[in-house]
Amino acid sequence: MVAIGLIGIFGGALVGYLLARFTISKPLSASLDTLRTLSIGDTTVRITGGERKNEIGEIAAAMETFKDNLIKNRKCRNVQPRRRPSAPSGPTRSRT
Repeated sequence: MVAIGLIGIFGGALVGYLLARFTISKPLSASLDTLRTLSIGDTTVRITGGERKNEIGEIAAAMETFKDNLIKNRKCRNVQPRRRPSAPSGPTRSRT
């Protein structure tokens, strides 16, 4: 009876570890790597996890928004119209 109890305890601990490792830790590490890549301005990175219906999916959606906004901001900086130099307003007075 004790042996069966110990097997159950260790088996449960092993299952818990594996679940945490592959459903929480690994996707979170991948999200952090993606964020680091985005933070240096690389918008070619592929964002994974968006199909998940949990917090990892929410993080992926936020990263996708961040990536899209980074791309839009770059386009806006490159497309801004050039301003003409403004003419001086009113007559200029020279100091003598």
